[in-house]
Amino acid sequence: MADLLTYEQAMAKLGIENKGTFRNLVSSGVLKPARVKIPGMRPMMREDVLDELINEFTLHPLEA
Repeated sequence: MADLLTYEQAMAKLGIENKGTFRNLVSSGVLKPARVKIPGMRPMMREDVLDELINEFTLHPLEA
């Protein structure tokens, strides 16, 4: 199984300090593919999918 990160670990990996900004990225769908819901646990992020999203954004940044 893929390594799972807490939201705090995922924020650190992405260099995001504001929890609201991170939650907006998840709820808007940008980071939603990496989110994992496990019953009885807080939502987690799959590290491998997060890495893919980082690489995709690095190769194709959003237009300002």
